[in-house]
Amino acid sequence: MLGLSLLAFAHLAMAATLTTVVDRERVRAGESFVVTFVYDGEDADPDFTPFERDFEIYHQGQSRNFRISGGEVRVETTWSLVLGPRKQGELSLPRIRFGDELSGSRTITVVEGQAGAVNTPDETGAGDLFVEVEIDKRVPYVQEQVLYTARVFHAVPIENATLTKPAVSDGDAVVDRLGEDRRYQAERDGRRYAVTERRFAVFPQTSGRLTIDPVRLDAEVPVPAAGSGTTGFLRPSITRPARAESAPVALDVKAPPADAPQPWLPARSVTLEEDWPDLDTVRVGAPITRRITLRAEGLMDSQLPALSVPLPDGVKSYPERPARQTRTGENGVSGRLDQTIAIVPAAAGTMTLPAVSLDWWNTETDRRETLRLPPRILEVEAVSTPGPGVPGTDPGGATRFPGSPWWLSLLSLGLGLAWLVTLLLWRRDRRREKPAAARAMPVSRRVAEARLRAACRAGDPGAARDALLAWGGAVRPGRPPRSLGTLAGMTDNAVAGEIANLERALYAPDAATWRGDALYRAVAAFDPAGRTNDRPASSLRPIEKLGHGT
Repeated sequence: MLGLSLLAFAHLAMAATLTTVVDRERVRAGESFVVTFVYDGEDADPDFTPFERDFEIYHQGQSRNFRISGGEVRVETTWSLVLGPRKQGELSLPRIRFGDELSGSRTITVVEGQAGAVNTPDETGAGDLFVEVEIDKRVPYVQEQVLYTARVFHAVPIENATLTKPAVSDGDAVVDRLGEDRRYQAERDGRRYAVTERRFAVFPQTSGRLTIDPVRLDAEVPVPAAGSGTTGFLRPSITRPARAESAPVALDVKAPPADAPQPWLPARSVTLEEDWPDLDTVRVGAPITRRITLRAEGLMDSQLPALSVPLPDGVKSYPERPARQTRTGENGVSGRLDQTIAIVPAAAGTMTLPAVSLDWWNTETDRRETLRLPPRILEVEAVSTPGPGVPGTDPGGATRFPGSPWWLSLLSLGLGLAWLVTLLLWRRDRRREKPAAARAMPVSRRVAEARLRAACRAGDPGAARDALLAWGGAVRPGRPPRSLGTLAGMTDNAVAGEIANLERALYAPDAATWRGDALYRAVAAFDPAGRTNDRPASSLRPIEKLGHGT
């Protein structure tokens, strides 16, 4: 009893916390969403009736659990509400009191029930199971992101459900899945359905007509036991096959405008940021690290070009290979490129680093825009001449200490040379090393070739190398290559020759501007003997088992 009293006292002594979580902030009329409150204070009896003004409460649940963290005891109570909006527009959730705490403010956007849908329940009249698809844009540009959403509606339980991935005909496109499935409830023609939503990003690769073929749902529906109206108790489950298919979607893909910038970057938004040390003066030979970050909403990282950073005479630069990353979110994909450059001034005086600019195409306003980083001006000071009693440099270049033996100067020179060799070897390994994240994410040959094509068109040898190694992993899944040299030995003479050209562009200090057209053609024409483990385009991806949800 004493131990429990102490635990209770420790809990009461801690400040209470309240968390409000909304599973979706954008819903359609007739759909439901979930609001969750987690409170770890004293017993609370919240009143949820204020929700009834703008929302219908379909379900309300409560649970409690104990949690020990850092020696502290927390008793967490969770309330979950399944709500349906009563009207469209921007609806604010009421703030609910839990003890001495008020829930956070949240806003829900409710839009028209079937906006953007391209098909309705099946024509059989049953309406127990159907698939609806939606796109956010019908007339996109080449390489612009199109959001494709497939929704499975079912008013009866389904088992062993699989949904095909969107396939493309009458054109060419890259299709990537976005995140995990969403689950909620919705109403159609007065009937309530459980809904599973799956989203994809489609990137058209050629202009003209593009058709996204129907996606197909294959599932099993339980059959009621004879004479009971329900499945029998302790009887084997009896099911029948069921199939539903969406409507096809046609896109009219536009070519880039005549005044489009190169490289071609069609995006909703693009930002260019710089991380620069806070200084106005540097010394000759002292390195300065400049980091530039490029972000784009609606583009994958492979579509982002390596940045051209001009430098004045008398300045040495040591750029690292750009780091790339793609993330998925509510609005599809967002790509990021981080470019780090070590700048070393070689002469005293005023050093002016020119501005860095990038042109891109704003798909929201349908016009060309320019991003610009301002020029940087620094004063470069010469290395001060050592005075009496301070270590200096003899005519041979070795560090000299007054009164020290000659071998100490040679030792200093040797240590300096060893450090320089170590630095050069480290930089070479950093440039040649392939990021572990890229090795750990295998892709299909089709996706890898599409990314390679984008990198070749952008003239980006670093991105081409990443895409090429991913392509090698798709072609030879049993022994994926870890270097371009290994990949060259696994291909034919045409591909190996273009790989050699790519390596010169990556590592040769005086390499000319690289163009990857020939590399992409050689890769696209390559047909490895005995290719295996390529999944067919029509393969099914399972949907997790769903409950009734009605």
